[in-house]
Amino acid sequence: QILQSLGYGYLSSSRLTKALPALEEAIQTNPDKPDGYYLLAIGYEMQGRYREAVEQLEEVLSRRPDHLEATHRYGVNLYKRGAAEQAWEPFGRVLERTPNRVEALYYRSLILFQRSHYKGAESLLQKLLALDQRHVAAHFKLAQIYARTGEVEKAAAAKQRYQELRSEYSTHLRKVTFRIP
Repeated sequence: QILQSLGYGYLSSSRLTKALPALEEAIQTNPDKPDGYYLLAIGYEMQGRYREAVEQLEEVLSRRPDHLEATHRYGVNLYKRGAAEQAWEPFGRVLERTPNRVEALYYRSLILFQRSHYKGAESLLQKLLALDQRHVAAHFKLAQIYARTGEVEKAAAAKQRYQELRSEYSTHLRKVTFRIP
């Protein structure tokens, strides 16, 4: 428990070089507890090590199949490592339990887009935007869908909204960023 807490502390402060060894040791000490595997998976994901993150999330889900966050992260990491079709099912399980989970809706829309199921992807993105109108990437993906389906005016409007939000977001980041002398 102490090693896991230490690993979590390092992980939450993005000190991955210290977090990962502490979490690996915590897993060796308590191999039946899923939390250590979950935290290690998050660390791997933060490093872009999606294959290792998937392996750790599989360990979590073998111990706790109902672990909602692990199921969601499992889908995300499968998608990021190029296994979009495999990610479809975990996102479906997440949406069964939490139908308004914005990120799961977004990833499922990306999978439908890759399948060229533009109407299905559009439907999911519209649901997502009803929940979060400021989701920048959803507006961008809608613009792509409308461009591919020949809906030029809708594509232009979605692209404009994307650009507005992106600009607002960039301006906000510049305001909260400060320099240390």
